[in-house]
Amino acid sequence: MINKYLLISAGIIVSAGIFVSVVLGFTGPSVSPGTGSGFFVTSGGNTGLGITPLYTFDVSGGFRVGNATSTAGLVFDPGTGNVGIGTVSPASKLMINGIIESTLGGFKLVANASAPFTCNASNAGSLSLTSGYTTCACNGTGWVKTSDGITACVW
Repeated sequence: MINKYLLISAGIIVSAGIFVSVVLGFTGPSVSPGTGSGFFVTSGGNTGLGITPLYTFDVSGGFRVGNATSTAGLVFDPGTGNVGIGTVSPASKLMINGIIESTLGGFKLVANASAPFTCNASNAGSLSLTSGYTTCACNGTGWVKTSDGITACVW
């Protein structure tokens, strides 16, 4: 069942010792659940934007998290499935504009039996791991061992 109203309660301090409670009303969409676009809240508390929610928060279409003056935050592009952090137009499955920090001290590369993609100028700086556990870097023209930056990687 879809509730047609969402009440948001907010408090405002008018002067020292006086607290005024304000209730804002939101009238839900006039469309049936699951059709069209709108804001839905189920009796179980799930919230949906443009979709009848199955989870705590469901969104139909893309979304962006940021503030009014920022163009970068968290972006999901439903057309490509790409996610961006610090960028509004992610060009790959996960694109991060900034420093990535691991508090556990690492990240994982999957060993590959062949080069994961052709190394060229557009993906220079990419890292990969051979099936023999040699770490390789794309230098813009070919895959080389990170141990010396010269020797070609053998997949």
